Amino acid sequence: MTEVGERRALRAVSVVEPCAAVVVVGICIALATKGAYDWWAQIVVGMVLAAAVLVLPRAPWVGRADLPVLFTAAGFAGWALIDGFHSGRPAEGGKYALIVTASVALACVCRSLGASAKAGLTTWLLLAAGVVAALGWFGVVAHHPTLGFESPGLWRASSTLTYPNATAAVLAMCALTAIGVRVRRPDSRWLDVMITVLLTGMVATLSRAGVAGFAAGAVVLAAVIGWRPVLRAAAAPMAGAVVAVGGLLPSITVDDPTTLTVTAAAAGVLAGAAIAWWSRLAWLVPVAVAGALVAGLPLTAFSERFSVESPDRWAAIRAAWQVFLDHPAMGAGPGLDRLTAVRGDGIAVFRYAHNEYVQVLAELGVVGGVLLAAFLIAVFLRAGGAAAPVLAALAVHAGFDFVWHIPVIPLLAAVLVATTTDFLSTDRGTEWKRT
Repeated sequence: MTEVGERRALRAVSVVEPCAAVVVVGICIALATKGAYDWWAQIVVGMVLAAAVLVLPRAPWVGRADLPVLFTAAGFAGWALIDGFHSGRPAEGGKYALIVTASVALACVCRSLGASAKAGLTTWLLLAAGVVAALGWFGVVAHHPTLGFESPGLWRASSTLTYPNATAAVLAMCALTAIGVRVRRPDSRWLDVMITVLLTGMVATLSRAGVAGFAAGAVVLAAVIGWRPVLRAAAAPMAGAVVAVGGLLPSITVDDPTTLTVTAAAAGVLAGAAIAWWSRLAWLVPVAVAGALVAGLPLTAFSERFSVESPDRWAAIRAAWQVFLDHPAMGAGPGLDRLTAVRGDGIAVFRYAHNEYVQVLAELGVVGGVLLAAFLIAVFLRAGGAAAPVLAALAVHAGFDFVWHIPVIPLLAAVLVATTTDFLSTDRGTEWKRT
């Protein structure tokens, strides 16, 4: 694609169908309001996304192949409502039902869009995710109390979402999507820069689960469309991300931002973007690594983040598992908000299990767990290999965090699953090249 052709492509995707535009607005509102974690944000986002149906150019269609997804979704949502009434917390059961119903409905709506509308929708969502990543980067550099997250000895990117791991889940799914699009649009340099921004923001969260989810999704992506195309598409952006993260390291580990740390972060991200744009500058990667070593950065501060040890996380999982063992059939009921674990230093209390699968077992019992497994399997089978990378990243991450409790994450996954099927399918890749 020539430079003129790329400008035309950007103009083409900048004009999206009204339905796609409404979906973009709804997801952006959710991203900007802590992932729509608060009830008022959920109402606003729900109303906006519901309005997308009113401007849908064609009625959503449901085929026979969709029935397993619909039946298992209805079964899981119905059981959550039943369990909620049984435990005296019907509203909490309704939350499970609403997020499952909303995700499936949103996927059906986005799937009904035309190929060019899907391309525009995906492009704008990637741009929105890029803003989330940039704000997280700024939060680390400036040690912003909202956009950054201070943990012992480290600053992590949290951006506009509730906490760093939620931000990592969003950026991992979008980075995988961007790499997939890049494979189908080999001359799109802006995508290279976007992938570098997304990966830099994801690493800046220092989320082990986010990196693990991205790695799992990358393996699946390589299995779906071939490791050579994926490597060609991701090599320069990943090299750029290495340099950008290298420049960010001083800001992560220092107590207060200084002129030197801000300059290093700015130089790193600019150099990383340049590498992504001009891959021949990849020689800057070893220079950045050597510079970090010479500067004597306290990389030992990252030892806790790089290890598999996480006492609080495992204690919360064990506490939730014990609740399940105490109430195996129906669980303790949805809305479980107090998990206690006895440790050597006393009693610890947790709000979530840091594992969505164990959380469901603790709240909805073995019946809810079986219905959830059936729903996830049905979604994987229906979406096929095209959407598998996003689903794999989310599924792996959910094993270490409560990311499904942040509404924007399953909603964004539903949109990406509905829109990526076309551009990762070999027979439809030309639609994205023309777009």
